[in-house]
Amino acid sequence: MAAASGGCDVRILLLWVAYQAFWLTCILGAQHGWQAAAPLAFVLFVGVRFTVGTHAGWRSDAIHAVQVGIVGFAMESLLVTTGILRYALPWPSATLAPAWIGLIWVAFALSLRDGLTILHGRPRLAGALGALLAPLSYMTAALQFGVLSFPQGMLPAWLALAATWLLAMPLMLYLMRLSDTGSAARHLHLRGAHGHGH
Repeated sequence: MAAASGGCDVRILLLWVAYQAFWLTCILGAQHGWQAAAPLAFVLFVGVRFTVGTHAGWRSDAIHAVQVGIVGFAMESLLVTTGILRYALPWPSATLAPAWIGLIWVAFALSLRDGLTILHGRPRLAGALGALLAPLSYMTAALQFGVLSFPQGMLPAWLALAATWLLAMPLMLYLMRLSDTGSAARHLHLRGAHGHGH
């Protein structure tokens, strides 16, 4: 059991190193105006995720990641539209969140199953940690890399980001559970159909 646990710990470490490398590549790409940096890094991250991490339920993970990407992009776009956040490399529109931010949300969703198992089934803890810790990464992106600014000031941005992630983390876990339930139901349906076929 110890060996299995150790192997699991190594996988989690590798996944989070891969995610942090992806995040940094997106930030540097935005800083230097490299449009291709985020998409290329995302392809590499997905390769690592489904090689090192859990891949038995890859369909439900993919569905979950797309759902989170859409939700995250909408939340970030609301913050941009209201003037709370302003991003560098604002493609495809300066009035919406940039595409590279959407990819970060998708990659984060793909990290949830293996990288944040301690939060599974604990939506309140997930929301609290999201509200406390997530704004720090935005402040890092703004203060150390200059790819993000806060037109209305840092305090309103911090509060808005904390509220965003207070809602986003439990929602991500709920969507993951929902995609797992849907995947399990489809699997049972296919097994039943196969059994009737015999």
